[in-house]
Amino acid sequence: MSQVFDEKTGAEPSLSSWSFRGRLLVLSLLALILRLVHVFFMEAALGDAQIHDALYYRDTALAWLWGESQTVSPMPFANQGYIAVLKILYWFLGSHGVGVLVTQAFLGASAVFMVGVSAKRLFRSEAAGLLAAGVLALYAPAIHFDALLLIPSLSLFFSAAGLYLFVRILEAGARAPLYALGLGICIALSAALRPSQWLLASFCILAFGWFRPAFSLEKTVGIALTFALGLVMGLTPLAVEQRIRVGEWVPVSANAGMNLWTGNRVGASGTYQVAPFLPYPEAGTSVYTIPSERDAFWLEARERSGDPNLSLRGASTFWLYEAGGEVVGSPLEWTGLMGRKFAALMSDVEPRTNADFALTSHLSPLLAYDPVRFGLLLLFATLGLVLLRPTDRRAAAAAAPFVLSPFLTCLLFFVSSEYRHPAVPALAVLAGWGLLQTFQTLRGRASLSLGPGRKILGVAALLTVTGLAYLPTDYGGWAKDARAYADVLSSPDFRNTSPERVDYERARRLLEDPALADDPLVMNSLLLTESNFAIQFEDPVAAGHFIEIDKSLWNLDEETVAKLGPYRLDRIRRSQMIRSALLCATPHVRSWSRILDELQYLGCTTWNPAGRYLEQGDWQAAEAYLARAEESAPGAPEVLAYRGWLEKMKGEDPVPYLQAGVEAVPRIAFPAILLARHYMEEEQWLKARQNATIAMRREPQNRALVLAAQRILNTNPWTRSTGSVVGPDSP
Repeated sequence: MSQVFDEKTGAEPSLSSWSFRGRLLVLSLLALILRLVHVFFMEAALGDAQIHDALYYRDTALAWLWGESQTVSPMPFANQGYIAVLKILYWFLGSHGVGVLVTQAFLGASAVFMVGVSAKRLFRSEAAGLLAAGVLALYAPAIHFDALLLIPSLSLFFSAAGLYLFVRILEAGARAPLYALGLGICIALSAALRPSQWLLASFCILAFGWFRPAFSLEKTVGIALTFALGLVMGLTPLAVEQRIRVGEWVPVSANAGMNLWTGNRVGASGTYQVAPFLPYPEAGTSVYTIPSERDAFWLEARERSGDPNLSLRGASTFWLYEAGGEVVGSPLEWTGLMGRKFAALMSDVEPRTNADFALTSHLSPLLAYDPVRFGLLLLFATLGLVLLRPTDRRAAAAAAPFVLSPFLTCLLFFVSSEYRHPAVPALAVLAGWGLLQTFQTLRGRASLSLGPGRKILGVAALLTVTGLAYLPTDYGGWAKDARAYADVLSSPDFRNTSPERVDYERARRLLEDPALADDPLVMNSLLLTESNFAIQFEDPVAAGHFIEIDKSLWNLDEETVAKLGPYRLDRIRRSQMIRSALLCATPHVRSWSRILDELQYLGCTTWNPAGRYLEQGDWQAAEAYLARAEESAPGAPEVLAYRGWLEKMKGEDPVPYLQAGVEAVPRIAFPAILLARHYMEEEQWLKARQNATIAMRREPQNRALVLAAQRILNTNPWTRSTGSVVGPDSP
């Protein structure tokens, strides 16, 4: 590989002693080894844990394998092709995901071989073929995706296979119709994985017409017919399966309108964003991303359209029109959005939608030290494009469809590393040629002569691509996916199988990483890990860790609280209360007196002992209890409310404490109902009713509280009714 041409003559070295295919097989073997090593690192760090779409794909396929029911929509919302592949692989390889990942590694290595052959045939250069294969073998995002249960691994394989078949068609050989049949099958299978890949069929037809191979009319018609037959053959199995299951012929999936709106709505960033009306699950809850998105978009479409019977297909059409309306309504903002999309598309950073490349490169030393990433690939591909010879029109015609289809998908919808990944084989082919020309130039053996205009254009293109690729971005880091993996590792799976000790240890290693240690959301996920471990394995040490983390979360500084915002802070606070209550309700935890004592002051019983002391008139006990509670959980609404009522009983002004409790997070009703009672006793009827209304709005499902609030609202100004102080669940 280091000597791709003869230093004296500039010609390619003789390969008589070791054939081109032999060297290509070595590169493919290298690619396989790298992918298997990465799978080993990921398996060691995460086990068989999957998150987001990968979790849904795996569990749906396993449910089919085990004959168990999975709740699915009659109309497919997500792409069904990858689930079908997983079903087949699990049938043959068993239920553990490693077998699938090893299979994907072999497919990735096969893609390396096909890319090498394609480049060699396009440029009539074995060195260019070897360099293209080497680029793909080392390409870090491809290694990343081959170790995940996600679509891009198969998408890249079908893209590489389709590129090879299209190259063979353009060579105008006798077997061109047979290759056209294979190309049609590849495109249809790729579209079963990602429906936007239907664009590839149109682009291939346009490229074929532009290049105009030396075919007779009869042979051209034969190629067109076999290509169409291949499309039908590739589409038929999944279409028939869906026809049997759904009862009607349906599109591949019914989420096109939703994705189009997500990527083009006013306020979109250009990359994937969760819809503002999509519910955010609490840590430890088993909610699949795909069904959750489907139901949220479907319900929102029904509400906005006023049609309660709107079908899922109709909802997709609704969101298609909604996206068009937002584009037409804000053309200048949409133009800026397209600029942001283009910048994200060309960036070296991998825009995440499922599993973050930054996380896997942190867990896998192989990825961490692999420099071949999208920016470098794009740079050398651009160089290869600039240095194409006049005789290389066939290379441009072959590469263009396989780059334009995924790139246009990103621009039409939103930019995702998964969406742009199928462009990698064609970019690697161009990069191989660009690298070859670079090596030849460095050795003084350049064979191309460029005019001044083309040189200027080439330099401008390279500078632009480099600038866009390495432009600083506001990337948020890999904490989100670390939390997602830890939550899965620390929770039962869809068959309610409990995690093992090694799973909790993996979750701890993820969340206790120094890079994430100060992130409150990470600490909140660690609460799930420690509490579940303490409950499942009766481990007081884990419960002690829980208490330390819980105290740290209650004692966040003002700057951190401001950065979190009320929405995230509310999620954290409610999660703290839920996890504490679960620990307290566990029999063996109740036998750990010191642990139980600490949990009481962290609100595992919503600080009800303070209410009992106040009802008994034991101010001293209430004072001592609240002092401990304020030290452990400062700012808790219930603690502030009880402190305010204690001050009232002592003859002091309770309003500062009660009002702080009303404004504290989480927004609960108890401080508001106590403040309403105080104002009623002070005969400030308007304020009493305002706070009673606030209490009712916050917890309308709490019947006892609603009755208490209604009594205040119905109180006659000439009648006083104070009531007594009790716990927040039964005022």
